[in-house]
Amino acid sequence: MPRTRNGAINGHAVLRRMPVRTARVQLEGDYADFSLVMRSNPPMRVFTDMQANNDFAALSATLRSLIIDWDFVDEQGEALSVGNLEACSIELFGMIITRYLATVADAAQVPKA
Repeated sequence: MPRTRNGAINGHAVLRRMPVRTARVQLEGDYADFSLVMRSNPPMRVFTDMQANNDFAALSATLRSLIIDWDFVDEQGEALSVGNLEACSIELFGMIITRYLATVADAAQVPKA
């Protein structure tokens, strides 16, 4: 069937959606038993926002939008609600970003021929 420039077939729009992929991000060191599931294929604007933003609140909001699930607990062993980055130490916050970027980079590797 012929398609128009916008993907329509016979005048009817084709509903396609970008796939949403996730990856388990495993932390290291003192946080080795902590892990989280995050979106691994967000739009490129997410990465540019993360790199360009020195505003902690905006960076937290961007990171929070990528978190699907986690198994984090506080100092007393009480579960933290998913995405409650304000309850995390700055060390843990930094590790989440670092390990997330490494996980996404690994997932995006193009196999060598």
